[in-house]
Parts: sequence; structure tokens; C-alpha cells
Amino acid sequence: PDVPPKSADGGNQEEFEQYWAANNAPLRLEGGWLERKAHPQLKIEKYWFNEKSGQTVFARPDAAEIDGPAVVPEFEDLRGEGPAWNMSIMDLKKALANEEENKLGLSYRELARRAVFTYEEFVPRVLSWHDYQHLTFWFFGGMDRPGKVKSQGGKGGFSNTGNEDLFAPAEFFREAATLIRERIGRMHPICLTYFVWTFVRAGVVDQKMLAAVGDHCCRGIVPMMDRCSLGTMLWNYGKLKVSHEEFFEVAAVELSRPNRVRSLAPRNFQNVSLAYNWRKHFDEKMYISLLQGMRLNMDGHRPVGPKCDKNHLFPYYCKDGSEVLADSFRISSLEVILRALRQTSISGPEMEACVASMVSYTCRSITESPQMMRDPGDVAKFAIEVLLTMSEMPEMRPALSLLFGPGRDRLDLPKLLRESARDKSLCSKLENAIRSAGVEVDGGDKAGGREGGR
Repeated sequence: PDVPPKSADGGNQEEFEQYWAANNAPLRLEGGWLERKAHPQLKIEKYWFNEKSGQTVFARPDAAEIDGPAVVPEFEDLRGEGPAWNMSIMDLKKALANEEENKLGLSYRELARRAVFTYEEFVPRVLSWHDYQHLTFWFFGGMDRPGKVKSQGGKGGFSNTGNEDLFAPAEFFREAATLIRERIGRMHPICLTYFVWTFVRAGVVDQKMLAAVGDHCCRGIVPMMDRCSLGTMLWNYGKLKVSHEEFFEVAAVELSRPNRVRSLAPRNFQNVSLAYNWRKHFDEKMYISLLQGMRLNMDGHRPVGPKCDKNHLFPYYCKDGSEVLADSFRISSLEVILRALRQTSISGPEMEACVASMVSYTCRSITESPQMMRDPGDVAKFAIEVLLTMSEMPEMRPALSLLFGPGRDRLDLPKLLRESARDKSLCSKLENAIRSAGVEVDGGDKAGGREGGR
């Protein structure tokens, strides 16, 4: 395919300036077309969205330009007075974390207005905790709080588990949800993603707001999102078990584009795989694209260290210019991704090739990765997923069976059985998976199927 040049650095200041300006006041073309620019991670490609049909294209329509930019809706100025506005972000964070709202005269309505205003005024580069920790006073990750166990920092906040104790009360989120819904389009989609993520982690579900956010993303917004905001927004809906089929369809089209998928980092592949599995939304072209993208990342990451080399995958840069390298795949993350793919019944040659790359990456990680990249039993747990994939999708058994045995880029099942013997539960799961897949171990015997037992 005719793919534009890959971004060398994920976007420089000049490209971001063009991106912000073009999308704040998009050019208009006859027939209802708006000209926008994709995120600088995608080399600020021009694209066109039709307000009448909802179509997004990357080839300029045969339509003349109309004088003057698109009309931008006007919104009420949210700025107010009182303690919610006079206090600094950090002071507000401390007040909410220590449950001092009543003592300081802080109303949730004004706090929500301050929060939405803060996010609307912020002009983002990427979805980065390094930036948003200084804005998000309703999230207390990493703070020392009297009488409470110190919570994980913000970077750990993108785990799959929620903790309402790290966030402002639900009443704050209900007030914010109304404002976000009424002012949809005013907040940049990257900021909108992080705000919705705080709803997810706080355990607050507002169906009307989520419907409005999903509808907005379908209005030609998705290409404007950086790799982390697109993956995280999908994860938000999947985690909350909230359906928005059109958004998932639009995102699948975007994730099928070579220029998009080659920009993705390991965490993005994981979030997207989880989200589409949770929502049971299948798109064949997207999955082929994701499988190819993961192979490209895994096969090129040598040696298997904790961060992706910036010559292999561009880093991201915060507003202050600090460089953040993307986290690499862990064996445990490959287990999570493969489980999601298996539960979605993804099969075929591209899947076989991707699993082979996963096995090769795992074998390299065993010998090359520092201990901080490893988890107890991670290789055995990953092997179980490969075996279950073989068992549930027999058409892939011939190809995947070649991934087991002694030697390079193969999973040594007898060795894994010995290493997992102390963990009876894990060892039993591994034995059962071996038996289910019909893989031979120990010179021709099948695990658990030998005369006389173990």
C-alpha cells in the first residue's frame, strides 16, 4: 500500500503546532467536508471528514474549498469564584485526598467545573501521566495520606483493577459527566480520554456521557488521537462493559491502517486486544493488522530489554519536552494478549506467525531480560495459553506444535513442568493444557497420560 513516511520521532514542535491549529479551525470544502490533520505520530496526515455522511477519507475529495474555517460552537465560560478556583491543583488534590471538602467549602459542582475547565484549556501532545498528574486533582495516585496505605503512582494506574479510594467521590463525577456531555467537542480528545479513564478507575458509569463521547469520537475524531489515547478509550468502554458499536467499528478501520498500526506500542496492542475481546467485536482486517504489527515490534526488539529503543519505536514527548521510551512487551503481557486472541477465536496463518514470534520473544526474554521484567511462573502461564489455543483451534495445531521441544525458540515443556512443580495449581493447569492439546513430552508420553500416573 501507498503509506506516507513514518514519523521519525512521534512528532516535533512544528508538527504539533500545525496539528493544533488545523484541528481548532478546520478548513471547509463543498459538500460538507472538513479538512483535518491526524496526530503527529501519524506524520500529521491530512484527512477529510464529511459532516453529512459521517465518512472519513485520506484522499482529498473532489470539492472546492469554502472561504473561512468551520464554525466552532461557542460554550459558556466555566470560570468561577471561590475556593474551588482560588486553590492550586495540588492543594485541591490534597483537600480531596484528605476528605476536607466540607471544611474548606468546596462544592462538587464547582470542583467539576474547575476540572472540566482545566482539561479544556490544556493543549496536549500525548496521553501521558507525566502531564496529567499535574492537572488531575481528583486522582490521588502516589500520595502519602494519613491513615491510608500509600497508593500506587499514576503510571501504575493503567492496571486492570480499579480503586475508588484513589479518586474523588461519585458525586463529583456525576457533576462532571453532565458538563462533559453538554460541552462535547470543546475538550481535546486526548484530554477527554484521560478524563473518561478516571471514571473507569473510580467505578462510575454514566451511560449518557459515554454515549455522547462515543458519538463524538465517530465524528472524524479518531485519527486525531495519539496511540495511547485511542487504545485507552477503547479499553475504557471494554472495561466498563459499555457498548458503542459504531465507535469500535470506526476505531477498527483506523487500526487497520498501516501508518497507524506501526505506531503502536506494546501497551496499546494489549489494551486494544482486551477491549475488542471484552466487547466481542470482531473485525478481520483489523486483527490481521494488529497481528502483523505485534510481530514487527517483537521481532525487531533485540535484546529484550524493558524499553523499546527509539530507533525501533519512537518514544513520546511530554509538554515539557521530556522523552519517555515506550515499555516493551513482557512475557506476562503476551499471556494476556494471547488469551484475548484465543477467546476471540482468532486463527489462520497470521495468527500462527504471531504466536511463533511470541514464543521466540519469550525464549529470548528468558535469557536476556532483567529480573524486573519477569513474574513468577510467567513462562508456564504463557505456555498454557499456547496449548489452550491449540486445543480450542485444532486447525492451528500442526503449526503450533512445532513451537514445543528442546532447542532455540521453543518452549521446553518437561523443563517447565519441573520448574512449576512447587506451585501445584500452576503445575496442574499446565499438565491439563498439555493433555488437552495432545502434545507429547518425555520421549513420547503425554502429560498426565502415562501409565501409573506421575
